[in-house]
Amino acid sequence: MRMNRLQSVNGSSAAALSDLEEVLDVAELHVVAGEGADLKRATALAAQMLRALGIPECEDGKTPHRLVLGLAEMTAGLHVDPTRHLDTDFDAAAADLDIICVPDVDFWSLCEHHLFPFQGTAHIAYLPAAGGRVAGLSKIPRMFLDYAHRPQLQEALGQQALDGLVSKLAPAGAGIVIDSTHQCMAARGARAHRASMLTSHTSGLFAPGGSHAELISTWAMALVARGRGPGGGRATAPGLTPVGTGAMRSDGGPRDSQ
Repeated sequence: MRMNRLQSVNGSSAAALSDLEEVLDVAELHVVAGEGADLKRATALAAQMLRALGIPECEDGKTPHRLVLGLAEMTAGLHVDPTRHLDTDFDAAAADLDIICVPDVDFWSLCEHHLFPFQGTAHIAYLPAAGGRVAGLSKIPRMFLDYAHRPQLQEALGQQALDGLVSKLAPAGAGIVIDSTHQCMAARGARAHRASMLTSHTSGLFAPGGSHAELISTWAMALVARGRGPGGGRATAPGLTPVGTGAMRSDGGPRDSQ
């Protein structure tokens, strides 16, 4: 019977290190893992877990290494400040206070309960305050994806991203809608393959009772319906006209993307 190189890891520590150094690209893992992460030990323990479950490794013996690398990459957001991306911002002209929308931010995250992936789309919008600041368009998805690259609950992910946006830009209103499917529910347990979860978080003028609440809710539901329906195509809610890569005006006029 063939024995993978990592199948002898539960021997002496010296032997374990020797085996691991043959298959573990430590430099590769340190690109995405935080300081102080014990990557060799994590790989050794991953090998023990696979053996205990009776799960065979692949021919080259690197299954534990790849498992650790994948987890490190998908949780790299733990080791950064997502709001740093919003430090690059611009003045918002007082006469140009329109809703800025960044729809269709696709993401992967990990359910913090099971460490199973969940995948979805976030739609993000905010209304700059008078004399306030606006972020470069790419900075909003970058911030959101850093929050997503952590063990998460969908509800917490949306609230964290909203709080981060509000803390840096202080908009008059902001909102985030997330529509996603969870493998912890689809691949195991209930095996509800087509079920998904929809969450929303709002603040300021976009919150319930705010002057823009109905408008932003209609826009968000139109985007969600479009994403779930056949054929795709950009959806437009009443009063919102899509422009370029995601900026929208509430009066239907043009707006330059940041």
